[in-house]
Amino acid sequence: MKKFYTLVFVFFLASKTFAQFSIVQKTTSDVGVVNNTTNAILQQPDSKIVLLGSVQEGSNYKITLLRFDSTGAADPSFGHNGTDTFRVSTFLPKPYNGASLKAIALQRDGKIVAAGTAYYPSSPNYLSNMLVIRFNTNGAIDTSFGDKGTVRLNINSSTGSSIDDAYALAVQSDGKIVMAGTSYDLIQHRMIFIRLNYDGSVDTHFGLGGVTAVDINHKDDEALDITILPDGKMLAAGETYVSNHSYDAALLKLTKDGALDNSFGINGIVTTRVGDGGDIANTLAVMPNGKIIVAGTTQVLYPQPTDVLVMRYKPDGTLDSSFANNGKKIADVGGLADAANSIFIQPDNKILIGGYTQINAISNFLSMRLNTNGSFDNNFGTAGIVASAVYGQGDQAQGMILQADGKFLLGGQSSFGASKYISLLRYKTDGSSDNSFALNGKKLVGIGSSEDVAYRMIRLPWDNSLLLCGTANKFWSLIKYKANGSLQVDSSFGVNGRVASVYTYATHIGVDAAPDIAVDTVFRKIYLCGLTQGSGLTLVRFNRDGSTDTSFGNKGVVNYFANLFYGGLAVQSNHKIIIAGINQENMDYQFVTRFNYNGTVDSSFGTLGKIIKLPFTVNAIITGNTDKQIYLSGLVPLKNFEEGVGILALKPNGSVDDTFGEKGLAQNAIPNGSAEVYFRYMLARDANGRFLVSGGVQVYDNFHYQFSVTRFLKNGQPDASFGNSGVVITDETSGGFTDTYNMGIASFGKGKNCEIVTTGSKENDATLQSKAVIILYKKNGIIDPVPHTTKGYVDTSFFGDSRESAFATLVDESDPAYTSIYIAGNASNGITSDFMLVKFMKQNITIDTKENAIIAEDKMDMKVAPNPAHGFLNVQFTPQQDGNIKLELVTVSGKLIYSVPRQNMNAYTQQVKIILPAGIAPGLYFLKLTAKDGCSMQKIIIE
Repeated sequence: MKKFYTLVFVFFLASKTFAQFSIVQKTTSDVGVVNNTTNAILQQPDSKIVLLGSVQEGSNYKITLLRFDSTGAADPSFGHNGTDTFRVSTFLPKPYNGASLKAIALQRDGKIVAAGTAYYPSSPNYLSNMLVIRFNTNGAIDTSFGDKGTVRLNINSSTGSSIDDAYALAVQSDGKIVMAGTSYDLIQHRMIFIRLNYDGSVDTHFGLGGVTAVDINHKDDEALDITILPDGKMLAAGETYVSNHSYDAALLKLTKDGALDNSFGINGIVTTRVGDGGDIANTLAVMPNGKIIVAGTTQVLYPQPTDVLVMRYKPDGTLDSSFANNGKKIADVGGLADAANSIFIQPDNKILIGGYTQINAISNFLSMRLNTNGSFDNNFGTAGIVASAVYGQGDQAQGMILQADGKFLLGGQSSFGASKYISLLRYKTDGSSDNSFALNGKKLVGIGSSEDVAYRMIRLPWDNSLLLCGTANKFWSLIKYKANGSLQVDSSFGVNGRVASVYTYATHIGVDAAPDIAVDTVFRKIYLCGLTQGSGLTLVRFNRDGSTDTSFGNKGVVNYFANLFYGGLAVQSNHKIIIAGINQENMDYQFVTRFNYNGTVDSSFGTLGKIIKLPFTVNAIITGNTDKQIYLSGLVPLKNFEEGVGILALKPNGSVDDTFGEKGLAQNAIPNGSAEVYFRYMLARDANGRFLVSGGVQVYDNFHYQFSVTRFLKNGQPDASFGNSGVVITDETSGGFTDTYNMGIASFGKGKNCEIVTTGSKENDATLQSKAVIILYKKNGIIDPVPHTTKGYVDTSFFGDSRESAFATLVDESDPAYTSIYIAGNASNGITSDFMLVKFMKQNITIDTKENAIIAEDKMDMKVAPNPAHGFLNVQFTPQQDGNIKLELVTVSGKLIYSVPRQNMNAYTQQVKIILPAGIAPGLYFLKLTAKDGCSMQKIIIE
């Protein structure tokens, strides 16, 4: 899903004072990038680099082509700024519903040919055909090739059904295309070789009707690579199944017509066993003297780790004993899974190999260079080997390019928390990183979208930026937006403004999957806490730049046993950290615990650092700025099996504050309704010290979930002056949306004017569509009619309201001219969802002019274009009287930004062009026209 940014304005105008509530900006941001990968790579004669891969979109995958120039910059002449992605439905007819491409080659005319697999459902099996697609030089599908750009090949078999896959292809000098792969007839796999003519038709002069099928051991055979020899003959490498999970490496030679070449090996076939666990030849290359190098993997015993295997054969197929150890080179690099999948012969006949190695269970890009005799080249990397990682969370190279200058590139996939990026790394001839390429030698591209949801939002006090936390592809994630209110991602934080942790959430009831966030304002630390898969309650501390603070706990992490976590994280002014959860196994049930700044349990708090068997499930924690108290909010069991909301007050040492509520507990029932465990009950405190708890409630008369806000006085007693016995319930059911979820709250307003904003979602039970909602209440709990004439809620809309929710609210009053209200959550396009962030503004604008009041009716018929504007404005108007004219550009608060000197004009249509001042900030402005007969105003958006 691409980033999306828009400007929308809604105004309600009076004469001199403008009461305004507007959606000023809204944006969605991809946080996680799911399963982006490179499958193959090539370099064009003009040094441009083409990557072939795939990106995940929801549960489906899209074919992806990317092209970069020699510096790593995207090629704007290719696809859409260097990238072209194709949904299966755009190039394959039904019933095909999936495709993947694994091999790529360049034709002499610059067109790109790719081969792989096209899938289709066929009960009870999922079947497939070999697939070939040709692309024009600009990345578009070449519709002159095959059937509108594609060729699908179904290999006839004894069962009438087959699973056919192409793994490699090569282009002959005459433009014909040779593919290698496998066909499975639901009994056994056979190696398959097919040749196509330039137009995509099958070359019936090749093999038997265009197809050569090779059965080596009457079991399972696969061809994984193919190359065309100078004499037109072909060499192919792959594997053949023997028994007990064991494969032998296979090497074949075909004649120009596709028949097995009997002068090679035994009837054109060579099989080699190195390890009893199995050997696979993934790739091959031919030296100038005709000797053949194959590379892949070997395994001593199944299921032991694999090692890199490199072998050299003479032109007749016999092993070359002068190479390494009787023709075989075995390299155990990381002690776990090592593999070679690319090979190049350098001009000096040294052998360059690319692949991957696992070190400490983490996959790394692997490159190694051998001398012509098979020994490691000590002038390359460390003893001939280079293992490199981008983020240290998993990298795997699938393709390699050797450049004319001796530099080389590895293309594949790199993982970072929730994201798996398409990655391209360039190295110098000695194996060191070539930092002149892209960014420090690395090019990363993230296209596919994960399922991203923002649950919490805070303002970072040290730079006034916005920080959102949530989940992306089930991983905890953070994203930071700049402090200027533009909703632009701050790329200086984490990676491109994002931090995707290595932790995935543990799902129980659902809402406990959301992490919580807090900050230490003095030491500038960021805390993220939640229930993680296999680790219990996990607390992670980050530095202000998004890096993990390894001085905290165990390398930045503290684990604490818990079964459930409904939210509850706070940092006190003394830098101690408080978290809450549920521990059922040790009979602690609802608990709260406190940690010291270094991550150790604070034994001075409660009993040995914790308080157990709390009277409710904690959803939120806030700490007092002056009284140092600790306040916990959540759902409270009441009489008759009903549930309400409550607040528990603790003293700084963890003991209960008996002066608050009833023995430390403030609680209130929901009139004609009940609180529900499915909601988080958020806690805020207004400028008068009153407490507000918001959350969804189930109302008995219709059993719908509705919005609720409960207010307590400073002493913990329900505030009877607020709503109905201290509770306000709002049912928003317009447009067929009946169930409402309320997840966020904030109070704002100075002094006694403490208004309330709360956010949530309304959902249609039948369609499961949802909309995000923001509601404003006055200090007495009555809906504030500012947003609309009768209702206090505002809907936002991104993608047709397919799936949109709001979970967090933040109010910013740092600018005295207006109040900014932010809501965060997720918005979906029906396939995946992104973090959603919307900025509202509430303000009273008074523009005072001694000359004339703002007139309601525009007598001068003023028109302004373009609007939105960038760089200039064309203003057309018709004065009713001759006289001086003045044009002024002012902010929403009335501040003068730019003025046009007074001009004497006649009473007929006039036109004036205004050049906007350089550096003017994007946003909302007013253009004010003052004449002898009055004053006119126009709203201007400047981008």
